[in-house]
Amino acid sequence: MSIIPINPDEIIALGAIWPPVCAVVMGLRFYVRRTQHATLEIDDWLILPAFILVTGMAVSLLVGVGLHSVGYATPAASSPAAAKTADSFQQDITNRILWAFELMQIIALGLVKLSVLFFYRRIFCTGAWNGVFSAVTIAMITIVLLWTSGFFITWIFLCRGYPAAYWISSATEAEYCIDTGMLHNAFAISDFLTDCLMLLLPIVPVLRLQMSSGRKLALIGVFMLGALTVAASCTRMVIYQKATSAKFHPGSKVDIDLTASISMYWSMLESGLGFCAACLPTLYTLFKTKGLQSIIRSVRSMASIHSHGSKASSPKHTPYATADKSWPKGSTERRDSQTATLTPSTGGEYASKVSHEDIEMEPLPEVPEQGRIGVTRTFTVTDDAV
Repeated sequence: MSIIPINPDEIIALGAIWPPVCAVVMGLRFYVRRTQHATLEIDDWLILPAFILVTGMAVSLLVGVGLHSVGYATPAASSPAAAKTADSFQQDITNRILWAFELMQIIALGLVKLSVLFFYRRIFCTGAWNGVFSAVTIAMITIVLLWTSGFFITWIFLCRGYPAAYWISSATEAEYCIDTGMLHNAFAISDFLTDCLMLLLPIVPVLRLQMSSGRKLALIGVFMLGALTVAASCTRMVIYQKATSAKFHPGSKVDIDLTASISMYWSMLESGLGFCAACLPTLYTLFKTKGLQSIIRSVRSMASIHSHGSKASSPKHTPYATADKSWPKGSTERRDSQTATLTPSTGGEYASKVSHEDIEMEPLPEVPEQGRIGVTRTFTVTDDAV
């Protein structure tokens, strides 16, 4: 059987890199939210415990390598009988670390998935999508909650309330524990499927937006950052299937410790990538002038327009106040290709520059007295979605 080999140095590198990387990414996420004066939402808060658990996973890998267990081949048994009844100290440490690692991984991946789903709701659950998309995301949140709690409880009671049986020896594992190979495969396959569903979830709402194809692709690209997580999840699923199928095959020579180390390596990679993928859309504002918040405003604006049955080309009407100006009776104002800077009278955040080309106003009505009259105009501003 061919399984991707992993050596202790690679495990040390992975365990040492992810905690600081995740810390920086999480810090930047909260920094961006603060600079935008935005209230922290549930998708932001879920990232905090996920970071603690991802860090715990990395630390457990480093401890395992330090104890010369994780990343190393299973030592040869002193006799054929000993191979069936007892494990070495190295196998004992590897199984202890694997048990704790799996518990942290289940919760960490569940929190990351929930953070992404609540992020989707914050963006898309407005206007016309507040019904269908909201129901779909609520269903996915329910599935993820059941998935997380179900595997967590199952893993705690893996050996019928006697968790030490998992690492004492192969004999005790066989006697007290459920089929761990089946459990690993069920977890890996379901994890991969939920990742795929979550990756595809925002595509339909984005395609329904009334915006240019280029902007749709850019927005989809932001959400597709999670594809790397799906790739790592798929790789781990294949490794689990190959390892468990060979383990129970007559004459198999599967190295149990190395197989466990390889599965933890890819699980760590998936968890780190998933954590960063959940934060990167928020960090998009650090690298683009018109960052993600601009796109989010467009999404919400267009969703609101769509919900009211408006067309994409419908202009937005914004009232602007101008100063008083004197006009002769019956006069006509004409501006040819002039540009005026207008400040919203409703307390907007910025001034808009509107180009007026050949705008001709109707003559003002006759007034009985000479003098100055105040004029209030309403201009139409059309945003072109590029």
